[in-house]
Amino acid sequence: MFKHHTKSKGDLGVLKVKLDLFEQGFLILNPETEHAPFDLVAYREGTFKRIQVKFRTLNSRGALEVPFRNSYCNTNGVVIKPIEKIM
Repeated sequence: MFKHHTKSKGDLGVLKVKLDLFEQGFLILNPETEHAPFDLVAYREGTFKRIQVKFRTLNSRGALEVPFRNSYCNTNGVVIKPIEKIM
């Protein structure tokens, strides 16, 4: 696979999740902003599920690491916030 820009990797991950959810019969709702605390919402049978997608690849040891945090840049530099883990 060719190298992707970080934003492209995230978009690809969201697209793959949307396809999987669609095939499972979910209605997919998209936020109007990229600054929402979720990437999409899935709805089925009266239940809404907030979904945050993370695109990850295996590290040099062959392990999958998932840091539960969000990061973004503003005028003060890089901001890192922990993600609320809901199962």
